[in-house]
Amino acid sequence: PWSTLFLSTIWEIWKGRNKLVFEDVPFNKDRIVLIAKRSAVEISHAFMLSSSLSSSRTVKLVSWIFPPAGYLKLNTDGSVEGNPGKASFGGVVRDDQGRWVKGFCGFI
Repeated sequence: PWSTLFLSTIWEIWKGRNKLVFEDVPFNKDRIVLIAKRSAVEISHAFMLSSSLSSSRTVKLVSWIFPPAGYLKLNTDGSVEGNPGKASFGGVVRDDQGRWVKGFCGFI
């Protein structure tokens, strides 16, 4: 579907932009279009496969819970590309009202 192709294209543009900014890799629009099309096909096939395997789905709502009054909450995340590969991390500290206090990120 067009929605999958659109999202795949936006994602590949974002990745291409990051490679240009952080790795000085030239932006190649033809390669981005090719990879986006391939990704869209793979995603569509994956959704068709998963829908044929199971018709029942469980929806679970996830939300952020405020810390108790007078406390701060630290949320962190990280990612890695490859094994071994580049790794990054980030986090945010929020107060009991959900207001941003401090944030950080970096590469390992």
